[in-house]
Amino acid sequence: MTGSGNTPLTPPADYNALIDAVHDLAVDYGVVDSSIGAGGNSLSDNSKSWGVNIHTNRIVKIIGGTGKGQRAFISGNSANSLTIRTNWAKAISPGDKYVILNADFAQVLRDVLGSGANISATNPLQVFDPKVWGSVSGLVLAGYVTAVPGANQFTISTLAGLGDTRFTAAIPYSAYVLWDAGGAAAAPQGEQQRITAYVSATGTFTAGAFTAAVAVGDYVAIVHPAIIEMMKLIVLADGVGNFPDSVVDGSIISKMLSSVAGGDTSSYDETTDSLEAISDKVSGIQPPMDFYGLPQRLVTVDDVVGDIALPDIVVADLPDESTVVRAIGIILFRKVTNNNAGANALDGAQELQIRDNAPGAWTDLLNFVDDMFTFTVAEESNGHVVFGVIDVSGVVVGNGTYNVQWAQALADAASLLFEEVQVGLRIWYRM
Repeated sequence: MTGSGNTPLTPPADYNALIDAVHDLAVDYGVVDSSIGAGGNSLSDNSKSWGVNIHTNRIVKIIGGTGKGQRAFISGNSANSLTIRTNWAKAISPGDKYVILNADFAQVLRDVLGSGANISATNPLQVFDPKVWGSVSGLVLAGYVTAVPGANQFTISTLAGLGDTRFTAAIPYSAYVLWDAGGAAAAPQGEQQRITAYVSATGTFTAGAFTAAVAVGDYVAIVHPAIIEMMKLIVLADGVGNFPDSVVDGSIISKMLSSVAGGDTSSYDETTDSLEAISDKVSGIQPPMDFYGLPQRLVTVDDVVGDIALPDIVVADLPDESTVVRAIGIILFRKVTNNNAGANALDGAQELQIRDNAPGAWTDLLNFVDDMFTFTVAEESNGHVVFGVIDVSGVVVGNGTYNVQWAQALADAASLLFEEVQVGLRIWYRM
């Protein structure tokens, strides 16, 4: 979806997949049409025509009205009513709003952790599974620590040979300690730090300081930055990217497993607290909208450093009661030409910046890295689309006019010519 007169763009495939995954959690929603007293175990919506029992083992949550905040596992459904496994703690009234979450925990645990069968003493839970974590198409890679060569360093020999810059781009991957080799869930298990260096020849990573040093035998996941940002978006992580105890607490998982084996759902509550937080976000998140400034015929980056003003971006179509939850920058151009007879490229790291039209302070919107747009001779290249990874929702808070500039633009030589340039914002918002 785009603003008036704007052209939609396609983001990187992995990011689209993540957004789709969040929206897929909520498979249906509606409005209750009849009263259910406290102690009842049903919910009716005559506007529906569901297939019988298609929602079995999913979760229904009341998100608006007198019954707001209640959630329960669904034991079955008819064409227009749900039956829950337990009982409603308080009354639900006509007009209350609900959402159905695609969360069949029992089958997930059976399929992923128990090879399709119930978890039991003869079919125990695997604490971690390299096959699962190592197969997410490059978004998450994992392995055992084989050496600790220095402070804040660890080596995973099975992750050698992937290229020195693979994990240390402008927004680097993070190291997340899935399992502490001591077996007592001690630090740094459950902690996450940004990766600052990677030696491809040995598979040695340097990261921020954990509260306890990573040790030989620890099992560490190397996580794509989009995964970390998505975890923050759906509140599986706190403001600094660390995971809450409810995600890694083995006792909670144990309660879930015992419930799955015995068919009882009463002990799911602690874990579904995290799911409740997700559903609070998911139930109101809308598809993103794109907004662009007017095209600029030519942007010239010379060998003399300076700021370049770019057309304002007008955000005008967000609903009045919406809240911006994420905003990133986009720049596209038809072609770029090296106007110098010899080699040329951007000289040093540079940023597109944004501010509100008050005006406020400039804030980084999108990163260019040193030597980006490299040429060896005078020639031209086809256009590009560059997506930012910086969340500027603290600046882009709603409808309004936003100023944009290319800060401290500088080329190695005169000049790099960017033709038919357009700068935009991609905004996710919640109602």
